[in-house]
Amino acid sequence: MPSIANIWNKVRRAESVLYAAFQIPASNVLDENKSVGKPILPRESYFEISLTEQFLKYKREYWNEYIPLTLFLTEFIYANKRHELPFVVGPDLLKSIQELDGNENVRYKNTRVVGPVPYRGDNVVLFAGLMRFKTKNWATQTIKLLESVAKSFDSSNLSGYLNIAEPMMEGIEGFFGMGDDMQFRMGQRDEFRQADFVSGYRVMMREHQDNIKKEHLWVKDSELYYGKDKNNLQPYRENDYLLYEISASDKRNDYETFDFHRHWEKAREAVIQKNRQQAETEYQNLQIKLLNSKDIIEKQKNQLMNLYVNMFKELKTHFLKTPDFDDLFERARVDESEPAEPKITPAASASPPSSITADAIKVDSDELLERFVIDQSLIEKALDSPELNTPEILSIKN
Repeated sequence: MPSIANIWNKVRRAESVLYAAFQIPASNVLDENKSVGKPILPRESYFEISLTEQFLKYKREYWNEYIPLTLFLTEFIYANKRHELPFVVGPDLLKSIQELDGNENVRYKNTRVVGPVPYRGDNVVLFAGLMRFKTKNWATQTIKLLESVAKSFDSSNLSGYLNIAEPMMEGIEGFFGMGDDMQFRMGQRDEFRQADFVSGYRVMMREHQDNIKKEHLWVKDSELYYGKDKNNLQPYRENDYLLYEISASDKRNDYETFDFHRHWEKAREAVIQKNRQQAETEYQNLQIKLLNSKDIIEKQKNQLMNLYVNMFKELKTHFLKTPDFDDLFERARVDESEPAEPKITPAASASPPSSITADAIKVDSDELLERFVIDQSLIEKALDSPELNTPEILSIKN
């Protein structure tokens, strides 16, 4: 079975240089990014990996034309198991956002490859590798096939994407058997321990690590720059490189794409159609699906539950008024300036007269609900009282 370990072993045999790979210091990130340097906490955070840039210095070399391709292989805990998740970033996938600079280099910018993933703790393994392949040969069709498969599944919804993970890994492992058609440029395998798992930009470049001055590399406008200080920068173009970001957040904004939100849409429509039973059923399904979701952290589950509760109550207030409450309001429509004299019957003469005025029921539905709550313990206590357990009453009860 293909795995990150198998691919990494093949990569290590191909490498002869210790390529530079490190995290850009937070002080050298000039973009406004609140996530940089933020710890990624178990069960409290989502993490996401995005390819910011992939760059080949030469588009043409030895009469051949090349196009870059980046591999991302991640391993993490999801749904109580460790999973390996592959992703291929190539020309077809980024066709709509590619940016070409002249004839001698190729750049692709900004695409999400993993996440948002609820971080469950333990180590996270990440392999990132840059390859290049010749443009006019049979390998192109293989790349397009893997990219098409990747695009067909939403990697943010992991339960579905994991179904294609194994065949994707097999296809990726096959890249290394393509000879000169597919050339490995550089790669790095990182295993982030829980204590060291923080957000930020990481760079990997085809240059010996001793020749790179890390403090002279900067991120600006999601691009890699070089300079002694932030006021004297120029785009980095000296070597092939990868720039990617690991980001952290405590909520995800794509919750409307999940099954539980579809139940909310059905519940909302049922309320509008005044179908109380269907509305309650769909609302219960929403709660069950949300609470069982493996893609939402607990903190956001509580936030979303409160959101749906408030929206559901507001909808019912407008479209599904409780009949008992409606009758109460109708009976209480009296003229406050001329209150009606209460009629006292002999049977009720022992009790003081009472009347319901408009002021008495000028409360919202929540307050009315609180007034009409029945305390079950009081009922049970009354049923056990001596007055209700005389022999005569007991014979009636039996």
